[in-house]
Amino acid sequence: LVGIALIGGGALFCAEFLIPWIGQRALSRLRLQAFRNLLDIHLAYFDRQNIGAIISKLTNNIQLLEEAVKGGGRVIVASVVTLIFAGALLAVIDIELAIVAYSVLPIIIVFALLMKRAQRWAMEQNVAGITSVTVAVREAVQGAATIRSFGTQNQHREKFAQYNEFERTALLRASYVFKSFAAATQFVVALDVAIIVGISGQDAVAGAVAVTTIVLFATYLQVGISPISTVATMQAVYGQTGVALDQLVSLTKLRPDAQLSNTRSL
Repeated sequence: LVGIALIGGGALFCAEFLIPWIGQRALSRLRLQAFRNLLDIHLAYFDRQNIGAIISKLTNNIQLLEEAVKGGGRVIVASVVTLIFAGALLAVIDIELAIVAYSVLPIIIVFALLMKRAQRWAMEQNVAGITSVTVAVREAVQGAATIRSFGTQNQHREKFAQYNEFERTALLRASYVFKSFAAATQFVVALDVAIIVGISGQDAVAGAVAVTTIVLFATYLQVGISPISTVATMQAVYGQTGVALDQLVSLTKLRPDAQLSNTRSL
């Protein structure tokens, strides 16, 4: 147990200091590489792409990734360490009940994999909505003089209202998808706790297990099960981070020659 405690302390140190440091360095390199590529690619690329959307990939996506690096990595490492540490203590107290307690993990993992496609689609729509709103605002601000000169304020207001409604709907849709996953996870965890209480209660009545052992097991069980619900509630952050990372990486993969050859073939 002392070894587990030392390992847990080291892992939490990494979560608090090393993971944010590594994450920030990686994001800095990604942003630098994306910017360098934008300066080197063929000019025809910008004719086919929305400039505001490109800027949004380098600003909004970086902001989402920075927020995930600051909190997401720490939560993941802390949750894993807590699961391992509490699981070891539960196994020492009662190995059979510990196996029952952590039998929900495969179920939750399979359910998460089944929900992955729906979650990713919802987050792609959400990120697209944020990008659309950002692009509309920047275009309106940069072209304010032109918009007033041609008297097209109402058209831009209607266009922004459409983007705003799309972003609101996408955000609600993503919220429903991830909240349903979190609710299902919490239900499975609660059912698991109820089963453990029933089994331990029968053992206590039969005299096979001491009441103090059951109380001690229940105490560590709450500590060991809580990270599962915590990670489930943060699925929205992880999903949004994955979409933002894909969009940013797509800018780093642009090649000048490839863009030039595609332009000539058009």
